Amino acid sequence: MARLREHFAEGREKMADQENQSTKEERGRIQGDAVIAERYVLWGTIVGDVRVLDGGKFWMRGNVQGDLIVEYGGRVHVFGQVSGSLFVARGAKVIVSGLIHGPATNDGGRLFIEPDGRILGKITTKRGDTVKKDNLTFGEDDLPNNSGSVRDWKPVKKPGQDGKSVHDR
Repeated sequence: MARLREHFAEGREKMADQENQSTKEERGRIQGDAVIAERYVLWGTIVGDVRVLDGGKFWMRGNVQGDLIVEYGGRVHVFGQVSGSLFVARGAKVIVSGLIHGPATNDGGRLFIEPDGRILGKITTKRGDTVKKDNLTFGEDDLPNNSGSVRDWKPVKKPGQDGKSVHDR
């Protein structure tokens, strides 16, 4: 029981630390690669690759003119544009509401593509969950011929999905 109390106390301390963390905001233009391991909002442009590490929470409202690599424990919400590719590692989480010009690879994390989000390159799910608009979930076993691409996959309609009652058929 004492051990459980310690566990909850540690959890409360961690939550308090997260609430007290300040969020860094950048509105200008950054030349060169960036490494993010904190709470960070980008309104400007990074000319180079961006790597988000464990503990990094990145709200990307501007542009990244390079690749976006999200490592274990990294969290990213893309509202803007990435001119290169997206890589989601095991244990990472990414939400795409903006535009990724290159390919996206999910290697064990969670990739969620909102209805307004677009990925122009090939989407590959090696491991993990890739969820694309209409809340359809794609894992490597769900893809046609285990191709690793979501782009050309068409879901099979289930009874009742077309707006008609199962009893009307």
